[in-house]
Amino acid sequence: MRCSQRGYRRQGVVTLELILVICVLLTLLIAAVMFGTLLVLKGTVAHAATVAAREAGKLVDTDPACTAQQLAPIVQKILDVHCIPLSDNSGTGTKITLQVASPATTTWYGGLACTAPATPALSSDEVRVTVCIALSATRFCSSPSFFGVTLGNVTLQASAVAKKEKS
Repeated sequence: MRCSQRGYRRQGVVTLELILVICVLLTLLIAAVMFGTLLVLKGTVAHAATVAAREAGKLVDTDPACTAQQLAPIVQKILDVHCIPLSDNSGTGTKITLQVASPATTTWYGGLACTAPATPALSSDEVRVTVCIALSATRFCSSPSFFGVTLGNVTLQASAVAKKEKS
Protein backbone atom coordinates (compact mmCIF):
# COMPACT_ATOMS: atom_id res chain seq x y z
CA MET A 1 0.00 0.00 0.00
CA ARG A 2 2.78 2.38 0.87
CA CYS A 3 4.65 1.87 -2.43
CA SER A 4 1.58 2.59 -4.56
CA GLN A 5 0.96 5.91 -2.73
CA ARG A 6 4.54 6.99 -3.32
CA GLY A 7 4.28 6.23 -7.06
CA TYR A 8 0.99 8.15 -7.28
CA ARG A 9 2.53 11.22 -5.60
CA ARG A 10 5.55 11.07 -7.91
CA GLN A 11 3.29 10.97 -10.94
CA GLY A 12 1.52 14.14 -9.72
CA VAL A 13 4.85 15.96 -9.32
CA VAL A 14 5.93 14.99 -12.84
CA THR A 15 2.63 16.31 -14.24
CA LEU A 16 3.08 19.61 -12.39
CA GLU A 17 6.66 19.96 -13.65
CA LEU A 18 5.52 19.24 -17.21
CA ILE A 19 2.84 21.95 -17.01
CA LEU A 20 5.36 24.50 -15.71
CA VAL A 21 7.93 23.64 -18.40
CA ILE A 22 5.30 23.83 -21.16
CA CYS A 23 4.22 27.30 -19.95
CA VAL A 24 7.80 28.57 -20.03
CA LEU A 25 8.50 27.04 -23.45
CA LEU A 26 5.26 28.44 -24.89
CA THR A 27 6.15 31.93 -23.62
CA LEU A 28 9.61 31.67 -25.19
CA LEU A 29 8.09 30.47 -28.48
CA ILE A 30 5.67 33.41 -28.62
CA ALA A 31 8.51 35.84 -27.82
CA ALA A 32 10.68 34.33 -30.58
CA VAL A 33 7.85 34.63 -33.12
CA MET A 34 7.21 38.27 -32.14
CA PHE A 35 10.92 39.11 -32.35
CA GLY A 36 11.16 37.46 -35.76
CA THR A 37 8.13 39.40 -36.97
CA LEU A 38 9.67 42.68 -35.83
CA LEU A 39 12.88 41.85 -37.69
CA VAL A 40 10.95 41.09 -40.87
CA LEU A 41 8.97 44.34 -40.53
CA LYS A 42 12.17 46.31 -40.00
CA GLY A 43 13.66 44.74 -43.11
CA THR A 44 10.51 45.56 -45.08
CA VAL A 45 10.63 49.21 -44.00
CA ALA A 46 14.31 49.42 -44.96
CA HIS A 47 13.55 47.82 -48.33
CA ALA A 48 10.69 50.27 -48.92
CA ALA A 49 13.01 53.21 -48.18
CA THR A 50 15.71 51.85 -50.50
CA VAL A 51 13.34 51.25 -53.41
CA ALA A 52 11.66 54.64 -52.91
CA ALA A 53 15.05 56.40 -52.83
CA ARG A 54 16.09 54.69 -56.05
CA GLU A 55 12.81 55.71 -57.74
CA ALA A 56 13.12 59.25 -56.35
CA GLY A 57 16.57 59.48 -57.91
CA LYS A 58 14.99 58.68 -61.27
CA LEU A 59 11.95 60.95 -60.81
CA VAL A 60 13.79 64.02 -59.48
CA ASP A 61 15.99 64.15 -62.56
CA THR A 62 13.00 64.19 -64.93
CA ASP A 63 10.60 66.10 -62.64
CA PRO A 64 12.27 68.54 -60.21
CA ALA A 65 8.91 69.02 -58.47
CA CYS A 66 8.85 65.34 -57.45
CA THR A 67 7.05 64.87 -54.14
CA ALA A 68 6.72 62.15 -51.55
CA GLN A 69 3.14 61.65 -52.71
CA GLN A 70 4.47 60.36 -56.05
CA LEU A 71 6.49 57.75 -54.13
CA ALA A 72 3.49 56.55 -52.10
CA PRO A 73 2.30 53.89 -54.61
CA ILE A 74 5.81 52.43 -54.78
CA VAL A 75 6.09 52.20 -50.99
CA GLN A 76 2.51 50.88 -50.71
CA LYS A 77 3.31 47.92 -52.98
CA ILE A 78 6.08 46.88 -50.60
CA LEU A 79 4.05 47.45 -47.42
CA ASP A 80 1.08 45.52 -48.84
CA VAL A 81 2.97 42.31 -48.05
CA HIS A 82 2.26 42.98 -44.37
CA CYS A 83 -1.16 44.62 -44.90
CA ILE A 84 0.14 47.99 -43.70
CA PRO A 85 -2.03 50.79 -45.08
CA LEU A 86 -0.38 53.97 -46.32
CA SER A 87 -2.54 57.05 -45.79
CA ASP A 88 -2.11 60.82 -45.86
CA ASN A 89 -4.67 61.31 -43.07
CA SER A 90 -3.48 62.88 -39.84
CA GLY A 91 -2.83 60.40 -37.06
CA THR A 92 -2.19 57.43 -39.32
CA GLY A 93 0.69 55.11 -38.64
CA THR A 94 2.79 55.79 -41.73
CA LYS A 95 4.91 58.58 -43.19
CA ILE A 96 7.23 59.05 -46.18
CA THR A 97 9.67 61.97 -46.25
CA LEU A 98 11.56 62.98 -49.39
CA GLN A 99 14.58 65.29 -49.07
CA VAL A 100 16.21 66.66 -52.20
CA ALA A 101 19.54 68.50 -51.87
CA SER A 102 19.36 70.65 -54.99
CA PRO A 103 16.99 72.44 -55.05
CA ALA A 104 16.70 72.10 -51.26
CA THR A 105 13.19 70.74 -50.69
CA THR A 106 11.51 68.41 -48.23
CA THR A 107 8.08 66.89 -48.85
CA TRP A 108 6.19 64.30 -46.85
CA TYR A 109 3.22 62.02 -47.20
CA GLY A 110 1.43 60.67 -44.15
CA GLY A 111 0.29 61.81 -40.75
CA LEU A 112 2.75 60.14 -38.40
CA ALA A 113 4.91 62.37 -36.20
CA CYS A 114 8.31 61.24 -37.41
CA THR A 115 11.32 63.36 -38.29
CA ALA A 116 13.79 62.51 -41.02
CA PRO A 117 17.47 62.53 -40.11
CA ALA A 118 19.43 65.68 -40.96
CA THR A 119 22.80 63.95 -41.07
CA PRO A 120 24.73 63.02 -43.06
CA ALA A 121 24.30 66.09 -45.23
CA LEU A 122 23.21 65.42 -48.79
CA SER A 123 25.42 66.37 -51.71
CA SER A 124 23.83 68.24 -54.61
CA ASP A 125 23.16 65.08 -56.62
CA GLU A 126 21.52 63.01 -53.83
CA VAL A 127 18.04 62.38 -52.48
CA ARG A 128 17.03 60.87 -49.13
CA VAL A 129 13.81 58.99 -48.48
CA THR A 130 12.69 58.16 -44.95
CA VAL A 131 9.86 55.68 -44.28
CA CYS A 132 8.30 55.53 -40.81
CA ILE A 133 5.79 52.92 -39.64
CA ALA A 134 4.09 52.91 -36.24
CA LEU A 135 3.76 49.34 -35.01
CA SER A 136 0.19 50.11 -33.99
CA ALA A 137 -0.57 50.39 -37.75
CA THR A 138 0.25 46.72 -38.29
CA ARG A 139 -2.28 43.97 -37.65
CA PHE A 140 0.09 41.42 -36.20
CA CYS A 141 2.00 43.76 -33.90
CA SER A 142 -1.17 44.85 -32.13
CA SER A 143 -1.83 41.25 -31.02
CA PRO A 144 0.70 41.12 -28.13
CA SER A 145 -1.61 43.38 -26.13
CA PHE A 146 -3.46 40.13 -25.42
CA PHE A 147 -0.40 39.10 -23.40
CA GLY A 148 -0.08 42.49 -21.67
CA VAL A 149 2.65 43.83 -24.00
CA THR A 150 1.94 47.11 -25.77
CA LEU A 151 3.98 48.27 -28.74
CA GLY A 152 1.77 51.24 -29.62
CA ASN A 153 4.40 53.95 -29.23
CA VAL A 154 7.16 52.09 -31.07
CA THR A 155 8.02 53.35 -34.56
CA LEU A 156 10.19 51.63 -37.15
CA GLN A 157 12.14 54.13 -39.25
CA ALA A 158 14.51 53.61 -42.16
CA SER A 159 16.26 56.11 -44.42
CA ALA A 160 18.01 55.56 -47.72
CA VAL A 161 20.13 57.88 -49.84
CA ALA A 162 20.39 57.55 -53.62
CA LYS A 163 22.11 59.51 -56.35
CA LYS A 164 20.05 61.35 -58.92
CA GLU A 165 20.16 59.53 -62.22
CA LYS A 166 21.36 61.51 -65.20
CA SER A 167 19.20 61.14 -68.27
